[in-house]
Amino acid sequence: MIDVVIVMDLTGSMRPWKETMQQTIAKIIDQFLNSVNGYQVRVAFIGYRDIWDNEEKLVYWSFTKKIDEIQDYISKLEAKGGDDEAEDIVSAFELALKLDFSHNPDSILCTFLIADAPCHGGDYHNIESDNLIDKMPKNYFEDVLEKYKQIKKNNFLCCVKINNRTDIMFQKMKAVMPLMIITSEKKPEDLIEVVGFTLRMSVTESKKLKSQINNKNLIFQSRI
Repeated sequence: MIDVVIVMDLTGSMRPWKETMQQTIAKIIDQFLNSVNGYQVRVAFIGYRDIWDNEEKLVYWSFTKKIDEIQDYISKLEAKGGDDEAEDIVSAFELALKLDFSHNPDSILCTFLIADAPCHGGDYHNIESDNLIDKMPKNYFEDVLEKYKQIKKNNFLCCVKINNRTDIMFQKMKAVMPLMIITSEKKPEDLIEVVGFTLRMSVTESKKLKSQINNKNLIFQSRI
């Protein structure tokens, strides 16, 4: 089983990305399933805006194998809101922690963060437009990511770079999750390639990890 979590900024500037995702998610998953054998895929979607957007700051759809449900749900969402430039990314990952992940120890978690702005807090960016620039606890994002990293041993995170404003935040995230992928600067039409490649890579790397663990177990048993 592969659990795919899409975490996406849904403020106004992200409209082209939202529209591309709703148009291509089914194609992305179909192409991936045709390229590998023996895997099932479940997809969850979390959209976030900002703290000031009240009840609409977080929207989500839990894991489903019916990709058309996700596609239909995303199509009904609106990219809007946002006050300052920084956004409430951390709340999205806090919500992700509550999803019903597969309990299979060999299952894979593949998460995509699609964001054109950093989270709140002066440690995560060098922009001026952050109403909470000096009000966020030290390492508050890293603490949440540390919990997220513990969900599975096969845990892969891909951050889709849209501009340079997220660079500092991405590097701090990578310090917590060393296997995290940070793409080069991308456009909406690149989503099919980025997501498809990352899914295939997650399968390859999880097989390598399993082989390494099995080899270590054999060495340990031989020493006994």
